[in-house]
Amino acid sequence: MPLLQIPNELLVSIARELCCRNDITAFLQANKHLYNLLKNIFQIYDIPERHDSLLSCAAISGNPAPVSNILKDMLQVNINARPVPQRLNDRFHRPTPLTEEEKEIYGEHYYQSTLYRMGYEKEDILVIQNAFTDAVAHGRMEVVQLFIARCVNVNYQHGKRNALYAAVANDHQDLVDVLLARGAFCNSQRCALQLACEKHQYRMVRSLLGRALCLELSDVLRSAVTRGDRSTVFFLEENGLDIQKHGYCALQEAIEKGDVNMVKWLENKGATDQP
Repeated sequence: MPLLQIPNELLVSIARELCCRNDITAFLQANKHLYNLLKNIFQIYDIPERHDSLLSCAAISGNPAPVSNILKDMLQVNINARPVPQRLNDRFHRPTPLTEEEKEIYGEHYYQSTLYRMGYEKEDILVIQNAFTDAVAHGRMEVVQLFIARCVNVNYQHGKRNALYAAVANDHQDLVDVLLARGAFCNSQRCALQLACEKHQYRMVRSLLGRALCLELSDVLRSAVTRGDRSTVFFLEENGLDIQKHGYCALQEAIEKGDVNMVKWLENKGATDQP
């Protein structure tokens, strides 16, 4: 039986049983009727058993057109559900301040988010930010630029990583440059600079040292000493890492390891036994 002849109720039931994101995407793209019928089921919430939201699927595909359409649809759903704003010159103005209860529910990230002020709700923001990180991880430059143009937070932390970490982990130097230009920094629970050093991605290391805010420079240097990675230690110093300021932990590590040559080198560069 052709899909168009199946009752809508049965189509919805079939859709809810799909578990693979590729199956979901293919099902929705089969024809316009299916897309219009089912898009609201999948696009708003990131349902764990389906692995990713429809927005993430579209972002990973690398085509900015469906990503843009889904973002518009999500926003339109919220506009229709919200009360009419009191200020006519501000389409997405929130007429009253957040209550303390709302602050607790949304958390600092959400109610200060540009996406929230544009009209996206908490669940939307999570889906959008996760899709952005997925696009970065898969190297989808056009989609990443679309998300940035829509005011995503480039430093949003997805699990224990942010987008910058995802770009380094997947060797996307071009996206590292784009994110740094937008103010990305290293300080997620997993440090992008630390990872770049471990991978010996020295072009990325140079970019991150020169442009990214990183509060873990002492630990990055110490870790290189712990690994016995002299080339990285020397590269960090040659590209601007201040040994006098950040060398205390590395010096202590070198002393504990009995690495006399590294101790002498660090001391010659200004490292001391005082933090």
